[in-house]
Amino acid sequence: MIFWERQKSLTAFYEACTKPVRDAYDLTQMQFNILMFLHNNPQFDTEVVNS
Repeated sequence: MIFWERQKSLTAFYEACTKPVRDAYDLTQMQFNILMFLHNNPQFDTEVVNS
């Protein structure tokens, strides 16, 4: 149970830290998470390159 309690605390802390940015750009937590994932993993962009 300690793991889940700490996970919950870390999640709450992460959401609190990202709140000012999310509010400034009117983003949900999920939208913010997706943008951060794409920023940190550019190989997963959706750009289609025609050969």
